[in-house]
Amino acid sequence: MSNKKKTFFIILSVLAVVAIILIALNFYLKQRIENGINQALGESAYEELDVNLLQAEISLTGVDFNRKGNKITAKKVVLGGLGFYQYLVNGKIVIGELKLEQPEVTVISSEEKEQGNQQKFDSEILIENFSVSNGIFRLQKKDSVGNEIFVSFPKMTFSEVILDSTTIGKKIPFEYQEYLLEVDSLRLNMNPEHFIAAGHLRIENGQTEIQDFRIVPYYDKETFIEKIPYEKDRISLRVEKIQLDSLSFGFEKDTFYLRNSLMTVAGGDLQIYRNRILPDDPRPETLYSQKLRNAAVKLDFDEMKVEGSKIVYEEKMQQERPAAEVGFYEIEGSILNLTNVDLDQSDFPRTKINASALFQNTSPFSLDWSFNTTHLDNKFLISGEFGALPATAMNPFLRAMGMGAEGGIQEMYFTFTGNEEFLNGDVLIKYDQFKIILLKEGSREKKGLFTALVNLLVDNDGASGEQNQENIRVERIKTRSFWSYIWAGLKSGVKETFSQL
Repeated sequence: MSNKKKTFFIILSVLAVVAIILIALNFYLKQRIENGINQALGESAYEELDVNLLQAEISLTGVDFNRKGNKITAKKVVLGGLGFYQYLVNGKIVIGELKLEQPEVTVISSEEKEQGNQQKFDSEILIENFSVSNGIFRLQKKDSVGNEIFVSFPKMTFSEVILDSTTIGKKIPFEYQEYLLEVDSLRLNMNPEHFIAAGHLRIENGQTEIQDFRIVPYYDKETFIEKIPYEKDRISLRVEKIQLDSLSFGFEKDTFYLRNSLMTVAGGDLQIYRNRILPDDPRPETLYSQKLRNAAVKLDFDEMKVEGSKIVYEEKMQQERPAAEVGFYEIEGSILNLTNVDLDQSDFPRTKINASALFQNTSPFSLDWSFNTTHLDNKFLISGEFGALPATAMNPFLRAMGMGAEGGIQEMYFTFTGNEEFLNGDVLIKYDQFKIILLKEGSREKKGLFTALVNLLVDNDGASGEQNQENIRVERIKTRSFWSYIWAGLKSGVKETFSQL
C-alpha cells in the first residue's frame, strides 16, 4: 500500500473517529439538555428538541408550558452561539442569540403571595442578542377569563442581557444595553367603567411614539349612570400621537419611576360627561399637588407640550333639560417640572401650566397655573383671561340651567390664590348690552314675569360697563374637584358683578 493511500486512510479514520465522538457528544448533550428541561418544565413542555454541537445551537419546537395557570407557548425557541468553553472554564453561560417565534405568554395575577424559600442563584448568564417575533402577552385576574392587559408585539429585541446573582432579586431581574419594542395592539383595564388602548407603539432606547392612544368607556351614557352609585366622570379620550424623546423607567426602592425630558401630545380629543342628578360622591377629592405628591409612581418630566387638542365637558343637571356643554378648542399648552422626585430638596421646582384655547370655539382663552408639590397646604396660583364672548356662545350651557343671555361679555380676567381650605382673588368683567333671560320649562321661549324679575339684576335694555370684584372668598367643598373649586370662584365674581347693577 502506497504512502498516499496510508495517509488517506489515516485521515479518513481520524475523521470517522471525530465524527463518532461528535455524534456521541451531540447525543450525550442532547440527553443531558433534554433531562434538564424535562425536570424543570415537564416532559410535555415541547414537541421536539434539536441539538447541533457544530453550530452550537439548541432549538425547541412546539413549546407549551403551563404552571398554576401561567402559560407559555411558542412555535419555536432557538439558542444559538452557545459558549461551551466559557461555561466549562468560568461557569458563565454565554448565549450568542436567543430567538422566540410566535410566543404567547399568559400570566394569572393574584393578591396571594407564594410562600417558600427562594433558591440561591449563583450562575451568570449573558445573552448577546435576544429577539421576539409576533408575540402576545396577557395578564388575567384569577378566576376571570377577561384580560387585565393584552399586548400584541410583532418585534422586541434586547442586546447584552445579563442575569446574575446581583440582578435576580430586583423587580426587573436582568440588565441590558439597548432595546426595541414595537406594539401593534395594546389594551388594559383602567377601572370597571373604562379601558386604555393604543393602535401602535414603538420605543427604541427611550425614544417613544404612541399612535391612536385612547381611553374608552365600556358603556354608553345611559348605561354608565346605571353602573355607578354616585357622580362620576365618563371619559372618552383619543390622541393622535404621543412622543417622548428620552423615556427611562425602572424601580428605585421598590417604587416604579418614569423620567423624560420632552413629551408631546398632539391631536387630543377629550370628552367628559357627568350626571349631577346622581348622589354626590362622599369621598374627599384631593388637589393636584397632593395627587402628585402621593402618587404611587415617581414622575420626573421636564416638559410636556399639548398641541391641536380639545376638551368638551357635559354636565346633566336636570332630567328634563339637555346637558350643559362647555368646550375648549384648539388647545396649545405646556407643563413644566411635572415631578415628585426628591421632595426634600430645598429648591424643589414649581410646576407651571400655561395654555391657550378657544372657549366655546369662539372666545380666546389663556390660563396660567402653578403650584409647589412639596407644600402640604396645597397652595396654588391660577389666573386666566377670556376674550369676547357673545351670548350665542354662552347659551348652550345656560339653557341647561333654564336661562339664556343676550348681548355678551367683552373681556373677563381672574386671578385666584387658594389652598386646601379657601380660595381668594379678583374677577374683572367688561360687558356690552348684557341681559339674562329665564326660559320656559323644556323650551327656548322667554318667561315674561320671571325674566323681568331676573332682569332687575341687569337693566332690561341690556347693560354695558366694567366691574372689578376684589376680595372674592370661596370656601372649598372637599368632595368636589379642583376645577369645581375654580368655577365656584368665577361664579362668585360674576354673581357679585351683576347683582350690583
